[in-house]
Amino acid sequence: MALLLSLRENVLVACCAIFDSRAKMKRPITRMGADGTSITNLSVPSFFLLLLLLFPPNALAAPPAPTLLDGHWTGAMTREGKSWAVNLDMEVSAKSPVVLVDLVDYGIYALPFSLSTESNKLRLERKQPTGPSVLFEGIIEGETFSGNFSGLGLTAPFVLKRTKALPSVLREEEVTFRNGEVTLAGTVLIPTGPGPHPAVVCTHGSGSEGRQRAAYHSNGYFFARLGFLTLIYDKRGVGSSTGDFQTASLEDLADDALAGVHLLQTRKDVVGRRIGMTGVSQGGWISPLAATRSPDVAFILIISPSGINPMDQSIFSVEKILQKAGFSPEVVSTASALRNRLYAMVRTGKFDDNFIADVEKASKEPWFKLTGLPYPVPPGISDGERRFLLFEPIPIWEKVRVPVLALWGEDDLSVPATKSKDLIEQALARAKNRDFAFKIFPHADHTLSIVRAPTDTWDFPRTAVGSRQLMAEWLLRR
Repeated sequence: MALLLSLRENVLVACCAIFDSRAKMKRPITRMGADGTSITNLSVPSFFLLLLLLFPPNALAAPPAPTLLDGHWTGAMTREGKSWAVNLDMEVSAKSPVVLVDLVDYGIYALPFSLSTESNKLRLERKQPTGPSVLFEGIIEGETFSGNFSGLGLTAPFVLKRTKALPSVLREEEVTFRNGEVTLAGTVLIPTGPGPHPAVVCTHGSGSEGRQRAAYHSNGYFFARLGFLTLIYDKRGVGSSTGDFQTASLEDLADDALAGVHLLQTRKDVVGRRIGMTGVSQGGWISPLAATRSPDVAFILIISPSGINPMDQSIFSVEKILQKAGFSPEVVSTASALRNRLYAMVRTGKFDDNFIADVEKASKEPWFKLTGLPYPVPPGISDGERRFLLFEPIPIWEKVRVPVLALWGEDDLSVPATKSKDLIEQALARAKNRDFAFKIFPHADHTLSIVRAPTDTWDFPRTAVGSRQLMAEWLLRR
């Protein structure tokens, strides 16, 4: 030992002398990058090579110690005798700290939160587009994180325990892909474990849906944690994607999703013949449409697909919303008549001279905002919008040959669940497709969240019991 210490002291003296004389001699070395690839053509002064030989890196500097926070935490919040399962994954000591929250009973996964600490006090915050932030505020004591939750219109105490499991944080990779003139920006969520993996492309609902929307991102994480490499992307005209979804037809949107499928087929970590599509609401039109436009779609998993066309669905939805709001049958009839007149113009191409004046008059009524009628009335619609409104889903379903899982909520105000299920089931029968599974969940809405009557006892918001398990079991058989 004395000899070794003496040798090290002599080396340090020699190194200092070399440094003081500003010796310029350098040698190329090769090291491994974070992704496992070699990085060459790096140089260090030669005395550093001696230091590395005699003083291994872990002798010169201790590895970073695990923080008080890193790990996979599980538990629940409680209120009025009810429990709400929560998972928390933290990698705070990582180069890019990650804090993800699962609201398990609500079917929401991997919500990113910001983190601030003071001693053993911890504050997790997720800012909302409107209204107060969602907060977890508490203290860490040993392997327990406890405190108070506030947000989503409720408050409740929580207790989480750190488990022995590693944090369920997935590797994410930014990608871009093209459909004609449109460039789409996406994120690939990569499962843990060796590949290649089956994969899914997550299509969008209506409106300006992008990767940062909580429910959309959550669905992507749900599939990726099941072992499916998952592509989520900004809808055309949203976020970093070019184009305009408002003037696009459903065929355009289906081709956007297919461009995502073709991107995944080029990856070595994907099983090219096992790429499926998922979607909610409008995604229930886009996914089967894409499957009829390309043999590369292996399966379809959809929530709340409508079996009727967009115009009829819109009228159904307006009637249900007005009825729930307590408006009279006369009001419901008036609103439906205006919708029907609007769509008659779309179908025939003939303008109704009195329509603008009648909408102007109706716009002053308290129920008008619930109708979704355009005001002021635009002078016309684009070809893509017209094609969208005239889209008929049943002829598409009659061509679908791949496995299908479709789920609905019984209390959906946007889609006639039972009618849609029956129409799509009959269409698949005509297609001689027997590989499908359908389920309508009682007391559930368009997103499969539980609907409660005013007279029901208080409870946390929840997703339909068994819906996520059914999706997981079905997918893992693909």
